[in-house]
Amino acid sequence: MKSTTLKIYGQDWKVRVLKRHKGLKKNIGWTNSVKNEIIVSANYTEDLQKSTLLHELIHIVSQANDIDLSEKEVLALEAGLYSVIDFELR
Repeated sequence: MKSTTLKIYGQDWKVRVLKRHKGLKKNIGWTNSVKNEIIVSANYTEDLQKSTLLHELIHIVSQANDIDLSEKEVLALEAGLYSVIDFELR
């Protein structure tokens, strides 16, 4: 997966695919909502990177809409949505 920029709720979010980052210590993905940045580990397969990006996007949507989804709920949505969505980042 390539690093890119996505527009989420009218704001630009940088998606960075990196081998190392402080936010990735125990995670495959990490979101910094102050900097509008999503970090995805480059150390995994492209499918896992895409699934991780979807996971982080669900967290962003949850926060933006004050839904407060639990990690378990986010994981369930990620698995369900990713099983039917085949998307390519440009």
